[in-house]
Formats: sequence, structure tokens, C-alpha cells
Amino acid sequence: MRSVVLVFAALILLVSSSGVASANCSNEPLRVQQGSTHLPDCRAYELVSPPVKNGGSVVADTTRTRAAGDGSAVGFVALAAFGDPLGTGIGTDYMALRDTPGTPDPGNGWSTHPITPLQSGTTYDGILQTLEPLYVGEFSSDLNSGVFFAQSPVTNDPNTAGVSNLYLRNDLRTPGAGTYTELTSCPFCETRGRPLPALMLTQNGINAGPMRPFFAGMTPDRGHVVFESREPLTADAPSAVTSIKVYEWDHGTVRLASRIPPAGSTQCDDSTQAPGCVASDTAVAGAGVGAITGGGGNYALVPHAISDGSDGHVRIIFTRPTAPDHTGQLFMRIDGTTTVQLNASERTTPDASPAAYLDASTNGQRVFFMTAGALTNDAPTGSLRKLYLYDTTKPVGSRLTFLTRDEEPGDGTVGDAEGMIGASADGHYAYLIVDGQLVSGQPLLGHNTGIYLWHDGTLRYIGPGSTITELFSGGTTPRQARVTPDGRHLLFSATSGAGLTGYDHGTCVGNPSCRELYLYNADTASLVCVSCNPSGAPATEMATDQVRALNGATQTNVHQNEALTADGSRVFFTTAEALVPEDINDKNDAYEYDTATSTLHLLSTGTSTSDSYFMDASTTGDDAFFVTNQPLVGWDTDQAYDLYDARVSGGWPEPPPPVAPCVEEACRGALSTAPGALGFSSSVARPGNPQPVVSSPVKPKKCGKGKRVKRVHGKARCVKLPRHRRGMKK
Repeated sequence: MRSVVLVFAALILLVSSSGVASANCSNEPLRVQQGSTHLPDCRAYELVSPPVKNGGSVVADTTRTRAAGDGSAVGFVALAAFGDPLGTGIGTDYMALRDTPGTPDPGNGWSTHPITPLQSGTTYDGILQTLEPLYVGEFSSDLNSGVFFAQSPVTNDPNTAGVSNLYLRNDLRTPGAGTYTELTSCPFCETRGRPLPALMLTQNGINAGPMRPFFAGMTPDRGHVVFESREPLTADAPSAVTSIKVYEWDHGTVRLASRIPPAGSTQCDDSTQAPGCVASDTAVAGAGVGAITGGGGNYALVPHAISDGSDGHVRIIFTRPTAPDHTGQLFMRIDGTTTVQLNASERTTPDASPAAYLDASTNGQRVFFMTAGALTNDAPTGSLRKLYLYDTTKPVGSRLTFLTRDEEPGDGTVGDAEGMIGASADGHYAYLIVDGQLVSGQPLLGHNTGIYLWHDGTLRYIGPGSTITELFSGGTTPRQARVTPDGRHLLFSATSGAGLTGYDHGTCVGNPSCRELYLYNADTASLVCVSCNPSGAPATEMATDQVRALNGATQTNVHQNEALTADGSRVFFTTAEALVPEDINDKNDAYEYDTATSTLHLLSTGTSTSDSYFMDASTTGDDAFFVTNQPLVGWDTDQAYDLYDARVSGGWPEPPPPVAPCVEEACRGALSTAPGALGFSSSVARPGNPQPVVSSPVKPKKCGKGKRVKRVHGKARCVKLPRHRRGMKK
């Protein structure tokens, strides 16, 4: 009864001090027990990574930590191998699954298994050439499917045994060796009866890194995958390894996707041969300004290079580069038979210029790109870059829409397009970045950058911003911007609050100002700084939704985490600035911003002696994953970095308390009437076995006159006989 009173007393104290704990939380006793009552929305901590990790830590890399849409699984990487790994790279990929409530003896509530297949050792030169075996790009939303880049063969295909390959695995959530399907098989090798030559660190002047295949995208049904390779895998592919090719894997069939119209044509059809398509001399998937060699490589984000097939058509977007920055002729390959040029001029007097792919709707019907060419009659001529929309649903010859129209061309601003932050899933909302002011009645920007919302023909000015990290993703400048699927919310970063909310970004170490995160609501045309100090004090630390730490020499990826939930109601990020009173450690901590209440909450504790980092979240944000080396539950018994889930209405029972050591008489076992206790032994000494220990016979206790034997607290003691029995025989 006393323990119950203490629990309720602690609960009342926490409610009065933090204002977060709520008796309405069904998991409140557990939240009190683990000290997570500061978490919002009845969240509680769950240890995701295994308590025993062979002395290693979880890598804090948002690009390699992927959460399932429903939060039931999460993939992560660690530098140590544990849990019966089959193979390893520099880091080893793992899959953690949340146990089903009611499961007997669930332990910490999450079960983890390795998903890296057996691989040969990675050399130092291999590391420098980015040949680390790892899962690349995005997983399927349920985290059951993913594409693995293998340095050494995973299947028994003799034609590709000497080169690195891509493999599709569709059972990532199932422990064990897994089943792998080779994506980069070589049909041409079968025809000519000769395998691909073994990969060398330098081949024809090209390093092994660029010689490797690059994953660029996959349809949700896992039936189509687009990738790049320099290898001639099909008979119609250019034979030179200096030529990059774009291939499509279609339910087991590999074919060349980078087939283009012949010179003088803007479209072709392989099924009618009128005219037929020809192989491009070189091509990159998607591509665009800032893309790194390989286009779809691990260091460059290529959004929607392949459509989702939701309308019954699979569209692949690729570029035939004509300039060093991978701009050139932009094409769309449709259903493996038809190719159309997207940046072909529709102007009365045709104009042409290299184009850069930017983004597309998920079904591929709407494609956004940038070029200096005046491709429509309403677009101005000149060298300024312009943004266009190509719409496949419109009539041929009228499919282009000029987006960056200057409403006041005489105001002296330049109107030079920089690129795009992102677009809605249907392509009806697009967030653009342009140097100069396009909207009348708004502040002049000169050559400074402006952020704009384009929505079905209407431009809206959002504000200025330092947004170079919003344009590209990869390497040391991952994209921090996020757009909700409906396009109504935009999360972006900026290094100055001038023209936005006016917040003072202060000074950060090594930077003239601190980077903060802003959230724009298109429905209300409102803007709020979600990571700024609520007190109004100038910023002292950076805020970010992308983290790469504790990573050793592991390779990065292009996964975009769920820093902004699908409905725009929550934002997650990391900062070392204390934004709430509970944050007292002067270290990085994981935060949540609630848009409905405009409030900030810690997800980590704010008391750890080391940094904690937000990693990823489920689609709704009910599961928010972060890494910390602070033990937050009883299952966590080491000081290594672990992956945690701050889960709404979550939490698992704490482990039973350790058994207290026995003291004095409690250490003695109970008396037994077993044969051994009477001085006999049933053990027989055999050669090679230790001689059994034989117990001594128990001697009965004798008492003096006037006393008798009595057991007191389990021990035989001599006590006086009652008066009326003294002198009587025992």
C-alpha cells in the first residue's frame, strides 16, 4: 500500500512541476517510473536497439536511419557487428521490429536482426572509392524491401561476379539470410557468352567508385527499378565504359532506358518504329544542377526519377548531358517503349538551351525543370534561368508552362531562377527559389534570393532566405527542406530572420549567423520559426533536421527523414540551444514542435552529458526516433549510443529489479531430507569426472536436564521445559 501512495505522490509532484504529465495517459505509471513525463502526447521511451551491442554504438546518420510509415520498424546502422551478422561493411545495417503487445517475454519490446549479406572485406582503397556495401536510397514504406549495393556477389551469376552489383531484397523484416534478386544482371553477356571484366580500382582512367552502379529509384510495388551503370548490360547499350547508361529493371528483365529520339526528332516509339529510338551516347537518371557524377549516386538526391505507376504508366526521367553540370536534353521514357523530350521548345520561334531536371509529381505526369531557353511565347529571351512545368496531360505542343513570370519586369530586379525546394505529390504546389522579386507590391530583393509558392498559375512571395542547402542533397550539404504531400506546408532553413519573422540568428561558432528552421503554412500564408528561442534571445546554436555523427568512415545516403509530418502538425529537429527550461546540459538534444499549440518539447531529456540527435519519425509523428548514450529505460545497461523511440502511448514494462544478495542466515538453504542431506550420495565417481562431495551425517542436537529441542526461526535451539514437565523423562 505504501508503494502505491509513493507512486501517486510522485505523479502529483511531476504534474505540478512540469505541467506535462497527465492522469489521462493510460501509460502514466510507466512514464513516472522511467522519468518520461516531460514528453508530450503521452509519449514514453522505448529502447529500439539491442541492450547488448558487442561494445558498439548506433551511428547517428539520418540518411541511413529509415522509419516505417507506421512506426513498426526502423532500419539503422552500427559500426559494431552483433546479433549473428552474416556480413558487414564499414558499418552493418540492421532492422528493428516492434514486438506485438502481449508477446510473452518481449524484453525491451523491440527485436533486431542484421540485414547485411556476406561480403568480402572492404579495403582502404575501396573506402576511398565509395565501395562500402550498404543499402542505398529509400526502402519501401513498410521497410520490407530495399536495394543493396554489393561489393562482392550475393547471387551465383557468373556474368557479373567480377563487378559490384545492386540487389533487391523483399524480406528485410524477416530474420535470416534473406532472398536477393540481382538487378544489374547482364543479358548481353548471355548473348555473347562472355562475362563482364573484373572491376579494377582504375579502369580506362575511371575510378572504381564511378564505375559502380547507382540506384536511382523504385516503384512502390517493387516491380520496376531504375539505375545507372557504365557497364554494357544490353545489346543496344553503348559499349564504352566512359558512357553512363540508364537502365530499367522490369520484373526481372533488364533493358536500356536511356533511348532517345534520333537527331531532328523530339519523340520516338520503339513499338511502331516511326521513328524508332536510339541509344543515348551517355545519360544520367534525373540529374540537374549540382548533381555529382553518377546522377542517381549516393551523394546526389534525384527525386522521382521514376514514377510510382499509380496511373498505370511507368515514367523514367533522364538527362543526356551536354554541359559539365549535367544539364542537357531532358527526356521521359514511358512504359519501356516511348521517349519524349521535355525541354523541346514550344515557342513560335524555337529557342533551345540545356535543361536541369528539378522534381516531378509522384505519378510523373508533371515535371519541373530549369533552363535559360525561352521555350514558350510568354517567356522572356536572354540568359536568365527560367522554371517550367511539363504536363503530360495537356495536348502536344501546349504542354509547357512558364512559372517564373515577373509581374513587374521594370522594377530593376533580375528574376534569375536558382531551382526548387520541392513540390506536392500531385505537382500542383511547387516551392521555387529565384534571385529577385517577381511579385508586385513586395520588397525589392535585387540579386538576393526569394522563396516563392507557385500554385496552379499563381505566384506568392514567402520571403528571402539563405537556402543553398535546400536545393541539393548529399555529401556535407543535405537538403533540410520538406514539403508535405498535399503541398500546404513547407519546412526550410535560413541563416537570417530578416524579412521572415525578424528573429535575430545571432552568431554561431565558425559561422557569421546560426541556421534556423522555418515552417510555412500555405492555407494561412503564415510563417513561424520552429527552432528559434521562445524567449526571443538571439540564437547561439544551429538547428538542423539532418545529422551525421558517430559515423566513422561509413558512407552517406540520400534518405530524407520525416522531419515534417505528412499533415504538417509536427516538426522534429536537433539543436544544442536550450529552448525549454528542462534543457540544462548545453548539448545537442532532440526536439518536437507542435504546430497546433505552437509549443516546443524535448524528446531527449536535456540532461545527458553527451549529445542526443533526432533521426526519423513515422508518417504521423507518433513514433519519433533519436539516438542517445543516456540510459532512459532499465533495459539499457551500457553507455553506448542507442536508438530510442519516443512513442505516443508507448513504453514497455521495465525489467524486474535485480534480486538482492542474501544476508547472513538467509544465505543458508532450507534443511532437506534428501538422501544427500542424511549423509548418503547417489553419485558414482567415473573416470574423467570430478569426485562428488559427500555430505557429513547430521548429528542430532542434545540438550541438558530440564530443556528440550525446539526450532526457533528454522534453527534447533534448547529451551526450558514448562514447570509442570520439569523432571519428566523426555
